[in-house]
Amino acid sequence: LPSTLHRIDTVSQVAPFSLHQGTAIVSAWRPWQPVLRTQTMILGQWTPLLGLGVMLVGSSAPAFAQGPPTAVVTHGYQFFGTIPDWPFALADAIAHRAADQGGEEGSVWVYEAATGDLVPCQETWCKASGTAQTVIVFNWAADSNESGAGVSEAAAEALFAGLMAWSQEVDPLVDLSRLHLIGHSRGAVVNSEVAERLIAAGLPAPE
Repeated sequence: LPSTLHRIDTVSQVAPFSLHQGTAIVSAWRPWQPVLRTQTMILGQWTPLLGLGVMLVGSSAPAFAQGPPTAVVTHGYQFFGTIPDWPFALADAIAHRAADQGGEEGSVWVYEAATGDLVPCQETWCKASGTAQTVIVFNWAADSNESGAGVSEAAAEALFAGLMAWSQEVDPLVDLSRLHLIGHSRGAVVNSEVAERLIAAGLPAPE
């Protein structure tokens, strides 16, 4: 790893979203309020960067411990602000399919917007309980029906920061070199924004 570190300080207008306090970005999202972000765990020299996006200047891709292959299921616009059943059913099917290749099945996790944490799926659809693959249901239903500018980008920032943090844990749940993003409707917009941020960070383009 390069010997120096980056810090990202950003002031921007963002949509309401809570973000995991990890090693990628540290943010405190507040509804349509200016947000000050500071980060000390990205490679390179101390450099102020402005804007919602994340660009790493003069740094190579960070090296992380290898976790299991990872898939993210991102739902789209939800009129009533509640997540439907299908993301959980799809995620469980993907987790079970890992066993079809002669190995162990995967497991389904859910992103909690209130805390930024990943929690094991407790929905009735979620039956898989192995460790061969991590399948994440990104639940942003409460904000997905907001029509203002920047909502999808804010969701992407939260997911990106979470992925970076979860991939750097001692026993990581996420492997960013084997990442598959699945999005429906507005969720595809969120995933495309995440892909842009991963590429800008020098990481492999997700599938």
